[in-house]
Amino acid sequence: MAQRLDLTGQIFTRLTVLEFDHSDSIYRRFWRCQCQCDAIVVVDGHSLRIGNTQSCGCLHKEIVSANGTHHLSHTPEYQVWVGIISRCENPKNSAFRNYGARGLAFEPDFRASFVAFLEHVGERPTPKHTIERIDNSLGYIRGNMRWATRREQNHNKRNNRYLTFDGRTQTSTQWAHELGVVPNLIASRLSRGWSVEQTLTTPRMNRGIKILL
Repeated sequence: MAQRLDLTGQIFTRLTVLEFDHSDSIYRRFWRCQCQCDAIVVVDGHSLRIGNTQSCGCLHKEIVSANGTHHLSHTPEYQVWVGIISRCENPKNSAFRNYGARGLAFEPDFRASFVAFLEHVGERPTPKHTIERIDNSLGYIRGNMRWATRREQNHNKRNNRYLTFDGRTQTSTQWAHELGVVPNLIASRLSRGWSVEQTLTTPRMNRGIKILL
């Protein structure tokens, strides 16, 4: 029989697991937890791990009462907020190693209040937008979050190289997009020791036609 997962001592949003409580007739395991508000609740372990239960109920009440905006808990922005908390605080989250394990944290005011988070970042512009950290060396802190499309986020990856030319600074991917070429062409020239100016202005020959890199 596989070893049963022990959740004792783990923290799930506002709930700290104190001890195993019981199993039901279909073998679900329930855990006694203490909420940040000091209330004690018994919660299904699976519900804890996937984030369906985050508090004794006080978190939902806060959202319901905040400016009368109870509907916000069903918005995509709320799901983004929950996801940030999980990435930064839950070691069981597959993305934790890239966030919480790197010391990247959520702004305390926004962590404590979804409404404050929403007021800071605004509503998601389109379904294609996700939350992005402007400076990837920093966490989800005030002034370092914005909504961005996948293309915009690709420009901001940690492995992107920034190039400054003619008074403008962009990633190599952005320069490639502007010049209408693939990023590998720029990377290839830079790896051969070309200067940024040479890389971005020297034409290349293609089937007898001169093309700017």
